[in-house]
Amino acid sequence: MSKNGYVNFMSMNSRNMEKKLPFRPVALGIPERLMPVVLDCARQLEDEGVRGKALRRLFVRLAQDPKSFADHPVLGGLAGMLGGGSSPGAAVSVTEVPWRAWGEDLDPKAVQQLRDGCGLPVAVSGALMPDAHVGYGLPIGGVLAVADAVIPYGVGMDIACRMKMSVFAVSPDLVDTHGDELARAIEQETCFGVGGQFKVRKDHAVMHDDWGFSPVTRRMRDTAWAQLGTSGSVSLIEKKLVKNCQLS
Repeated sequence: MSKNGYVNFMSMNSRNMEKKLPFRPVALGIPERLMPVVLDCARQLEDEGVRGKALRRLFVRLAQDPKSFADHPVLGGLAGMLGGGSSPGAAVSVTEVPWRAWGEDLDPKAVQQLRDGCGLPVAVSGALMPDAHVGYGLPIGGVLAVADAVIPYGVGMDIACRMKMSVFAVSPDLVDTHGDELARAIEQETCFGVGGQFKVRKDHAVMHDDWGFSPVTRRMRDTAWAQLGTSGSVSLIEKKLVKNCQLS
């Protein structure tokens, strides 16, 4: 975690990087839930030339006396999470924020991953969808709202999972004044699931390009156009009864 409070979750290489660490964070007393932050800090330090035994000694000192690292340019945020105070701009609360589970009989490991995410200092609230299953940092099907932070690879990217943000030139007050209208627009303009497509196909300039330059593109053009504007023909959603949804 950087001093400004931003969290950079590692992608699918995190497990390999964890194995290459010259120390075991848990053995030093660093909670497992902070592993993504540890890995990010280790990566930054290695980029600065701190490796091997020097990296291990640094983390041993951090675990023993986190307060002395409160102003460290790389480890300051992690030090705050370990109870060592904080450098300016880095949040330190690790209290688990409220979250909702939209489903029954969810994978306990996925639930724990969301709870770990909800324990991050930047967390505001969370939710777990019916298709929840284990990811690399956050669970697939997990939703985590954060304040003043960006977590681009919380789930991982082994199957092209990603997060995107759209910026509109309108006031946020529109959510309060036109909430129902926006909800209807989202419902009408989104499409999910196997075979999902709009009754009236969307249009885009790319569909008018030359798709005949290879047999594959020529064959797949109609399929691509049918899925244009949808979330693709994925089948991750599990049919589970959603009821008694309460804040955890």
